[in-house]
Amino acid sequence: AEIQNRLEKAYFCSLTSELILAKELGGFGDLSDALMSAETSEKIFKRMKRRSEDSSRNLQHLFPSPKQEHYDALIQCWGECLQNRYSTAASNLVMKKLNVFPHDKASDILFQMENYISDTKQIDGAISANVVWAWSQSIYWPAIYKNESYLYSPMAAEKMLKRTMDQYELGRIYFQNNTSATKMYNFVLRSYSKMHKGGKTAMERSLALLDDMKQRYDQSGRLIARPDDFSFGLV
Repeated sequence: AEIQNRLEKAYFCSLTSELILAKELGGFGDLSDALMSAETSEKIFKRMKRRSEDSSRNLQHLFPSPKQEHYDALIQCWGECLQNRYSTAASNLVMKKLNVFPHDKASDILFQMENYISDTKQIDGAISANVVWAWSQSIYWPAIYKNESYLYSPMAAEKMLKRTMDQYELGRIYFQNNTSATKMYNFVLRSYSKMHKGGKTAMERSLALLDDMKQRYDQSGRLIARPDDFSFGLV
């Protein structure tokens, strides 16, 4: 068991080392650097998963399968590519040429994890929050929002948020940190608040989302999704 734990930690460090260093330095140089780092992490993740699937059961301790933290690490690597600070005219040309946008990558990884993790094991809702954050960042990227309806990405983020909350109510998801659900709502509310072209529709959706937040807070026994000053300020 100790060998397996050490190997799992080694994979996690390999997945996150470049991202952690970049954050300490204030970010990657540009979008291309962030994409290259995410692609490297994805190769490491796929190698981990492939070796685990190809190994015999009695060697699983030497070839561990990805755990939730490994999926989350890869989600964060792709999410980093959507940071507002990387959005320039040049980087939007790079973004436009991608076959799959980073926030779509993050969603796919989450869905893979849900299918891969045992049905008897709860999933940390903070991982879903990282995906919602990634979707909420697309409003800063003309290469993304100019190819879809203006409200598409915030509405998709809201859909992911509500899906997560539904799974929480079914017992499929837990929140290790009670503030994670509040942050998810604030990510989406902030997206709507930034959408000046959204006008009345964005305002109506913000008000409806705040009502949903209050309802979920009450339904959870006032444990999660508590509206804070930032929530009300965004609306």
